[in-house]
Amino acid sequence: MKEVEVWLQTVAPGWRTPINRHSCEEVFVVLKGSGTLYLAPNSHLEYPGQPQEFPIFPNSTFHAPVDEAHQVEVWFETFSPGSRTPIHRHSCEEVFVVLKGSSTLYVTLNSHIKYPGQPQEFRIFTNSTFHVPVNDSHQVWNTNEDEDLQFLVIISRPPMKVFIYDDWFKPHIAANLMFPIFWDKHCFQALGKDEL
Repeated sequence: MKEVEVWLQTVAPGWRTPINRHSCEEVFVVLKGSGTLYLAPNSHLEYPGQPQEFPIFPNSTFHAPVDEAHQVEVWFETFSPGSRTPIHRHSCEEVFVVLKGSSTLYVTLNSHIKYPGQPQEFRIFTNSTFHVPVNDSHQVWNTNEDEDLQFLVIISRPPMKVFIYDDWFKPHIAANLMFPIFWDKHCFQALGKDEL
């Protein structure tokens, strides 16, 4: 089941969406342009009510929650040439939108076995989008020697528990748990049942 969708939209001058309400959380990341976001804080009532106005400008981010629980997070990340994530997996989906650069994604699509195994290699590049399913071990490596890699990362079910591997053949039970991860330490919330 996919928990996250990513849409890249271009909006013509003067165009606007109809007034609407969703049963899912929305996060808007504005890459360029300006405008206004109208958000009704009490949309759970019979009618939306008076909306609040938020100015939209390049590099701004807006969150339209369904309820008090945050269901997604969006990160902006930059990897210098040669840098990489550790080999890892987590109990949430991850969607990447590459804004700048080219690189390599390594991912194993067989999380049901006892260790990650031999990864598949995928080239990623500017304007590409890729999806990493729940618990699939993966690594992003900026293999481009001349350019930074910049991308947006959208995750479901924050805060996430990350399991780190020294290599692709380390057993799942020997992976090192990293929780909370450094950017979640200041926003830790009590969690329900662990899904891993």
